[in-house]
Amino acid sequence: VPLLSILSGILLVRSAQGLLPASAILLRKAQSLLVPMVIWSALLLLMTLVYGAVSGDREVFDGTALDWINRVFALTAPPENLPLAFLRDVFVCCALGLAAIRIDSRIARLGSAALVVLAMAEMTTGGILLLRPQILLFFAAGVLIASNPPRSLVVPWVAIAAIYALDLLLRFGPAGEFLNQNARPLTETLHRAAMAGLMWRIAIAIVRNRPDVSALIRRLESRIFLVFCSHKIVIALLAVVF
Repeated sequence: VPLLSILSGILLVRSAQGLLPASAILLRKAQSLLVPMVIWSALLLLMTLVYGAVSGDREVFDGTALDWINRVFALTAPPENLPLAFLRDVFVCCALGLAAIRIDSRIARLGSAALVVLAMAEMTTGGILLLRPQILLFFAAGVLIASNPPRSLVVPWVAIAAIYALDLLLRFGPAGEFLNQNARPLTETLHRAAMAGLMWRIAIAIVRNRPDVSALIRRLESRIFLVFCSHKIVIALLAVVF
């Protein structure tokens, strides 16, 4: 998820640098992110209700009007298809990112700075606009990378190792218990950042050294989103059967 969030930020900047206006970009994001979330969540909700009616499990029918709206549209809580909350959050990030890019075009770096501050605020509050607040922080990192491209996008191994070492020190060092209780977002962010860097290096290594594996992944790429959207439904069906 962290690496996908970074890549989403990079892709948004590239889209904003094209000819499409921000409104058209946001509409496309809604079609590619929100529509699948609504469709697959509604499908899973229907399956859940049918199962509840057949099995006599009345708990699936409980909830307020807002709970029922959230189960499909994820306004203030995750949808029925829980993993697809990521799509909802990425859409919110895109809206905020486009606003930041627009501000940057008028006052250099002001929008990017505001986006980073907002991401930190989301982390410290546990999420106001986002369901998973850490997504905005990594998305903002992607926006910054694309807006100010470094000479190399290859994350040095020493940087990944240093982040992992700091993560382990904070979690298991003398202050580990205190930090895990009072600064958990910090330790979780460090761990996710290190994992994102590691996955990035692995992906680059595959492209450079294993063209056969890279070609296979590219052939599967068009089906990955379908797998992502439907995997919770498959798991739910297997749980009923077995």
